[in-house]
Amino acid sequence: PLAWAGPDGPVPALSLEALRLAMGETTLTLWGAGNLEGALEGVSLGDVFVPTTPSGEMWLRYRAEDPALYLPARTVLETPVADWAPLAEGHIVLIGTSAAGLLDIRTTALGETVPGVSIHAQAIEQMLLGTHLSRSDVTAGFELLALLAVVAAVTLAVAYSGPGVALGLGAACAAGLATASWLSFRNGTLFDATFPLLAGFLTFALLSAYRLIVVDRERRLIRRSFSHYVAPEVLYVLERSGYQLAPGGEARDVTVLFADLRGFTPLSESLPPGQLVALLNRLFDAFGEEIMAERGTIDKFIGDAVMAFWNAPVAVPDHPARAVAAALRMRSALGRINAERPQHAPLRIAIGLATGPASVGNIGSRNRFNYSVVGETVNLAARVEEACRLVGAEMLVTEDVAAEAGELAALDAGWLSLKGFSGRVRLHAVIGGRDVARGQGFAQLRKVHEELIALLANGRPLPPDRLAAARALAEALEPSLADFYDALPGRAEDYRGAGAPPSKRFSST
Repeated sequence: PLAWAGPDGPVPALSLEALRLAMGETTLTLWGAGNLEGALEGVSLGDVFVPTTPSGEMWLRYRAEDPALYLPARTVLETPVADWAPLAEGHIVLIGTSAAGLLDIRTTALGETVPGVSIHAQAIEQMLLGTHLSRSDVTAGFELLALLAVVAAVTLAVAYSGPGVALGLGAACAAGLATASWLSFRNGTLFDATFPLLAGFLTFALLSAYRLIVVDRERRLIRRSFSHYVAPEVLYVLERSGYQLAPGGEARDVTVLFADLRGFTPLSESLPPGQLVALLNRLFDAFGEEIMAERGTIDKFIGDAVMAFWNAPVAVPDHPARAVAAALRMRSALGRINAERPQHAPLRIAIGLATGPASVGNIGSRNRFNYSVVGETVNLAARVEEACRLVGAEMLVTEDVAAEAGELAALDAGWLSLKGFSGRVRLHAVIGGRDVARGQGFAQLRKVHEELIALLANGRPLPPDRLAAARALAEALEPSLADFYDALPGRAEDYRGAGAPPSKRFSST
């Protein structure tokens, strides 16, 4: 705005008043717009005329910020006047602030953050150079014609050539309008291409939706059929490939999860088949929701076990952390299901996690296949899940997962010999996430735990009082860890390699 209506008459903006004083002018003229009361056409100051909007605003044509135009206050205060006077003498000098706390930092149309006083300086510069921007009713009329032309072109293209041709035509129209808008701007005229482009897009969307409902019904039926058998992410990949399914895979780093119910055989013997299936469906539904909530892909349900993986088919940058979070959520979901059936023995789970390279893709024949993951990392995750029973823990992860999952409440579970792997693999028992890791109870447990495994690594017996203390601290955080500390005295061999350098990968035999 170049002027406001004050109680004693028009009040000029800082930029306009500074220019008036610099020019030595005594008169500021406001030009009305025809017969419209209170509407302006422009402001003149001597030989300088600035076109404005009806409300007295000027369209500012921003330029890139130039630090050379600034004279810091520190220079004025701390250096001799002779050093900086030539920078200010003979110039229009505006005094302002650039401290964020003084709330005069603005963002220009170029996306630059500048002191508010810089905008006034650019306004003065534009007035002196006469590089004004304008927008008239004629320009608005051309915008309306462009809108009608785009809508008509898209409508005819969709009706007679299909969405593909319409999309290409719409892209050409968008490029043409953007070019016209830019050339107009270079010549000082503001031509807004937004409304023609938005109208063209909405027309395309509505007509395409109509075709989808009326013409593409068969395709939607195919999609609905596939959605019953594959995850939404896999369905997206299938749609992009046009349902051209064939065996194949790609190498990718993934995190693999295996989860298995412990004590399922006695459970299956104690429940009728109908109740057993209902319970499994309830469990798998809960586990599936937690896996999908953390952007995982369910590979398969195997009896009472679940296999899932992360970072395929869609990329998940923090896949180890996501997988651990899903595993913790699965354990919590199992706790809720146990609370719903207090008359029965509580169900327990064993979860194993590993991360590393694997091959993911359509595994199988041309007529029957499954989107799955294979490789050493998958075998390692399965063996880690089996190791849960050996160490008495519900959730074990490899060292790579523990290192990449972020802040985690995990205890050293030792170096275990896993079937199919040459060399021992270091595992960690996971208790909880970041909140548990930052708690005082876990800090105390970790300290006692480190003392115990140090004794085991040196071949010394575990003091009963320290073992009982660790067991009590562990039960307060996660009751299932009682079995972990019950088995700890007999696992001295698993901790003798505690000082060995960790291995990232192990070769299967």
